[in-house]
Amino acid sequence: MRMMDRVDTKKVMVITDFDQRVDSSLKEITNRGAEELLVFNSYGALISQPYGCLMRNVILALYNEGVQDIYIVAEKGQHQDLDDLLEKMKEAGITDHTLNTLNYLDAVQHNVLDWLAGPSDVHDAMRKNKELIMKHPLIPKTVTVRTFIIDRETGGYEEVY
Repeated sequence: MRMMDRVDTKKVMVITDFDQRVDSSLKEITNRGAEELLVFNSYGALISQPYGCLMRNVILALYNEGVQDIYIVAEKGQHQDLDDLLEKMKEAGITDHTLNTLNYLDAVQHNVLDWLAGPSDVHDAMRKNKELIMKHPLIPKTVTVRTFIIDRETGGYEEVY
């Protein structure tokens, strides 16, 4: 079945944080009911690789579900504390040698801990997510991408351009 044949079943894709409280704002942001939303959860609503698993799922959903609109919604102020993360990893048995080896191999963006923590500026991260999707060679130019940041304290949200 071609995408054109599925006009009546089109959904809106939402990429959002793992925090399920964000879901209550999705109806308002997208102006769609829950049955029309195709929600992907990603820790920090971050797309870290243009050819990673999350982007693969985005591409397949675009073609198989007839998605034309993508919303990326992140929570304001969420950033991984590197010292806390490192402490937890060491408690789990991850050694400095392992981390140094991964950094030497340049496995992920020069520094494993920075890669895990993600960007500290959520606005910048949302702009990069949007650009990554819009410039991807397998994403149709007709797809729209909008990014939002939710402030959990006030319940408000803002669009990031």
